[in-house]
Amino acid sequence: MFRSPLRKIVVGIFCISSLSVFSATLTINLSNVKSDKGTLQIRVADRALYESESKDPGKLNATAKPKRGDNTILIKDVPPGEYVVQVLHDLNGNEVMDYNFLNMPKEFWGISTNPKIRLDRELWEFDKIKIEVGKKDLTVDIRMRKLR
Repeated sequence: MFRSPLRKIVVGIFCISSLSVFSATLTINLSNVKSDKGTLQIRVADRALYESESKDPGKLNATAKPKRGDNTILIKDVPPGEYVVQVLHDLNGNEVMDYNFLNMPKEFWGISTNPKIRLDRELWEFDKIKIEVGKKDLTVDIRMRKLR
């Protein structure tokens, strides 16, 4: 099929360049970051990863040094699909969300659609908080919050 080295090179370049054509850059704008301490941990989870409730960060994740106020994080090469963006401002650097004795988060967090906070489980269903990433770049605005 590939008789000449030039044909192999041309086909190889096409295959490599087509990978980036079908992925997008996800720009995540975070607001209400209250401290420049700790780290911002971002996870972009597909349905399977999100519903597994795994602590696995997955392949689409980032860690950033926070700055007080607004922050912007880029996740490159996101394949088209449905995702939930989860953000944790890990103030103490233990890489997990800390909870109080009532099982309420002690650290700031954010999620892709900024839903109103309610205690019913239905709010956290994948379909209620998902975003759709296509072939074009996408920007998501997330407000960091903390239950008091």
